[in-house]
Amino acid sequence: MPISRLEQALSRAREDFRRTRYQALSTELPLLLAAADATRDHLTGHARERADALASYAYSLAGELASKQRSEATWVAADRALAAARACGRPAPLGEATRMLSVALRRAGRYRQAADLLLRTSRQLADDPAEQARAVRAAMLLTCGYTCAHDGDRTAALDLVDEAQEIGQRIFYGPGLPAPPSRPPVRSVSPSA
Repeated sequence: MPISRLEQALSRAREDFRRTRYQALSTELPLLLAAADATRDHLTGHARERADALASYAYSLAGELASKQRSEATWVAADRALAAARACGRPAPLGEATRMLSVALRRAGRYRQAADLLLRTSRQLADDPAEQARAVRAAMLLTCGYTCAHDGDRTAALDLVDEAQEIGQRIFYGPGLPAPPSRPPVRSVSPSA
């Protein structure tokens, strides 16, 4: 299948997910995954990287759907998304696939493993000067902070949020991408409040 058709199919699938049309998505997603896998198997070079990225996004979406349905297929989808993301070598698919797997780990109560995965992957992007790599890294650190907070590690959570904010302040925000608002200081709330 031409990559442009895969991109259109992925866009439709994402729209179905956003609009909670899970029944339609359950029908079309297996076809999209099969087409993405078959297409990337026949490509090389940059075309293969694009197809790997699309496959990663499609498997991440499959993981999201499986997670909503509380299906064990979440694990398989997350693993395949991460493998395709690593093959394409691009930060955005890697970040999305890592987040998907971390969600599965967190929902299984494996908070430390989820945090380790997020930290390890964010460190892989630390030397990449591209704006997208920095943005993905900051998002992973925020997800890691959320994960640590769920695990009861407030200090680590706040440190990770601070690190993400520091990275975010070094990202160039151009037209169409306004800078995010600054994080208000964390205040402790007394039990009587």
